[in-house]
Amino acid sequence: MSLTAVTCRRLADRTALADSLRCLDALGQARKRLAGNVSPVLTMEAMALALRPRTAA
Repeated sequence: MSLTAVTCRRLADRTALADSLRCLDALGQARKRLAGNVSPVLTMEAMALALRPRTAA
C-alpha cells in the first residue's frame, strides 16, 4: 500500500462520512470557482472556512 493510501485510510478512520463528504464538496466548489475565474485568494479563503472542523453548539 502506498504512503498516500495509508494516509487516506488513517484520515478516513478518524472522520465521519458526513465530514469527509463535506470536505470533498468544499474542494469541488473551489475547483469550480477557480475554473470560473473567481479570485484565487477569495476561493482559498472560502475553502479554508468550509474545511474548518464543525463543533457541537
